[in-house]
Amino acid sequence: MELEEAQSENSERISCMEEVRTSEGYVTEMYLNSADSLMDATKIKLTVEGDELMKLFYAPAAKLILLNKKWKRGKEPGFDIGTKSGFFKTKKQLEHPNPEDPNANIMLYTYDTSDILYVQPIKSLGLTEEGVITMQYALEKAIEKQYNIEPVEIDARLMGSNENKNIMLYESAEGSIGVLKDIARNPIKLRELFLKAYEICGYDYLSKEDKFPLRAKASYDDLLSYYNQMDHIKINRHSIIKALELLIASNPDDTVGGSYEEKYEELNKGLHHKSPGEKVLLDYLFENGYRLPDYTNYNMEQFYVQPDFVYQKEKALIFVDGGIHKNSIIKADDEKKRKVLELAGFDVLVWDDTSEPVSAFVSGRQDIFRKVR
Repeated sequence: MELEEAQSENSERISCMEEVRTSEGYVTEMYLNSADSLMDATKIKLTVEGDELMKLFYAPAAKLILLNKKWKRGKEPGFDIGTKSGFFKTKKQLEHPNPEDPNANIMLYTYDTSDILYVQPIKSLGLTEEGVITMQYALEKAIEKQYNIEPVEIDARLMGSNENKNIMLYESAEGSIGVLKDIARNPIKLRELFLKAYEICGYDYLSKEDKFPLRAKASYDDLLSYYNQMDHIKINRHSIIKALELLIASNPDDTVGGSYEEKYEELNKGLHHKSPGEKVLLDYLFENGYRLPDYTNYNMEQFYVQPDFVYQKEKALIFVDGGIHKNSIIKADDEKKRKVLELAGFDVLVWDDTSEPVSAFVSGRQDIFRKVR
């Protein structure tokens, strides 16, 4: 049964039963409702020497469903309520049922929409169940520190089966605060987060030594908080250090359909041999770790144009204008066609390789040319 908006009022007193119930809490599970199974999500792979360590999926405005299954101290699943009164039934009331208020066993759920970052720790990281739980809170706390946000604004949940737990980070503040989107758009920032998590765990990355050898496996000085009390016994800062060292040394890659190097080779084959500026731009992006275009010399038949490079998600079209484009007739035709593209919603970028340094062109549009390694 969906838990809709409700109104509450102060109670004059609480019973011992109420105190016990609130201290033990509920058994809840969260589900991610994604019609496309994250197929359209931004995907980032973290690799070291070709070995995959972690996969991340970013999805904006994903639907999250929170299911309340039962009280933690309860033996039976669900909650018993009267179908007419709507009141929850006590054990005594269940033993003496009221025929005018029949009993029904229900589970409560509610849902919300939020930006999410779904993290799949790969087996090569060597994380135990304890390690995955610890990594969950280390990443959450690293984001809080790195972006200077409150603990209530970001949350983390373990998802999946017991053997293959994944981590879902989501923005729990009202509306989007843009933190997870920034991470997804700038995968290079993942290294900063892993370094911050390493520091939070009390280790020095240069020496690889524990700065606080007398400190317990977890404390309120590092990973423990009011919000993760239920997992205090499982959190162990030492259990994720080797995994964090691998992740810090890893290369983030959000290239679609292969590795960063494979994408470069594919694009290189599609360059026009009469336009040396295309190779200059592509080589500069690759050598400096910028996100590579999706296509090169892509024929847009409906507009009678062929951009030199295309960034599909950003709807950005890049034209490298060499000497031939100085011709007045060709220049006028270029301007006419590109105006039509802009009116159709495309972001048109033009680089004159004869007069503007490639570094200046790239740095002028960091929203398109993003560092990924």
